[in-house]
Amino acid sequence: MAAQLWALAAAGAVVLAAVGLEMWRSRNARARALGVRFQVYTLPTTVVMSAEGRSLHVNYGYAPANKLQRQLADARGGDLRATATA
Repeated sequence: MAAQLWALAAAGAVVLAAVGLEMWRSRNARARALGVRFQVYTLPTTVVMSAEGRSLHVNYGYAPANKLQRQLADARGGDLRATATA
């Protein structure tokens, strides 16, 4: 009887460890997701990225076209004319 209780306790410990590991893996996967990386809390959210992959500007909610054009020009090095054709 005591051996069966020990076996049951060991099996329970393995199951709890597996659940804990899966919760940790799931949380880390979500943390690496785009929404957490760029703090996306509302839709739409616009992120203007540099060529190196850094976020330069983040707009939460609606962003007017002229604001986006200025941000893109800044990302491209300040040439506002380059965004007019894009």
